Amino acid sequence: MKKLPIFCLVSASLYSLEQSPWLGDVYGFNTKTDVSYSHYRYIDQAKEQPAYTYRSYLTKEALSFTASDALEVGLEIELARTPFQLYGFRSSALGARYCLLNDIAGDLLSFAIGANMRGVGGRSVKDVNSPYSSYLNTEVMASLGKEFTKQRDWTSRGYVAGFIGLANHGSAWNRFEFSCEGKFLSSQVLKSFMTGYFGYGPKKIVDINHFHGWGEVAHRSLDLGVQYRYCFTFWGELSLSYAYRVFAKSYPQHQQTIEISYSLPFSLL
Repeated sequence: MKKLPIFCLVSASLYSLEQSPWLGDVYGFNTKTDVSYSHYRYIDQAKEQPAYTYRSYLTKEALSFTASDALEVGLEIELARTPFQLYGFRSSALGARYCLLNDIAGDLLSFAIGANMRGVGGRSVKDVNSPYSSYLNTEVMASLGKEFTKQRDWTSRGYVAGFIGLANHGSAWNRFEFSCEGKFLSSQVLKSFMTGYFGYGPKKIVDINHFHGWGEVAHRSLDLGVQYRYCFTFWGELSLSYAYRVFAKSYPQHQQTIEISYSLPFSLL
């Protein structure tokens, strides 16, 4: 078994560490498990198109801790099975968010800044199904949002998050997420979201047989999605999401992703 780089052991659909401007309960932990399936048939600007539909299976395990009313840190590990690799390690990451404004506490809006560092296994960097630029990927982010409440509980909210990233190899990238969600029947949530991912590498052609990370490619993509979430009284949240890629340039086209997630908050105090 090949040894993984040391940063993979200590470092978090795509870059899924929490990115909203709202933090959890102070001194509280939150665990989250995501299981997803995605597939696509064509890659825009590919030197050679896939001979068959590419199907990928991904599992993510994350743990976050809210250290204060302004600071939250998180860890994540990904396991993947794709046409290019058997089920196993894909990436791990460490991230943090710092809340500068909090609309729940009386500010007009919530505003948070943060950063994350992600280590990616060598096999995954060379896998066209992995969305990362290279072996060590670093991002800074800012997130702005607003909640609307009724009787001390939120009924609807939305946020926009923007990211700028740079890896140890390849060109920079930026991405964004826009999300709106509404609560109904006190325990159920419907959410719609849009994500964009834009890389600025020197290449416009994607060579799937000699691939060394998306940091080398000038790629563009836009995904739209919906999510249904059920909030249990004491036992966390269970959600089902679907996303469809509506635009791609030098990137996999028409990708569809289904994801099931379960998160459980807890405290040791």
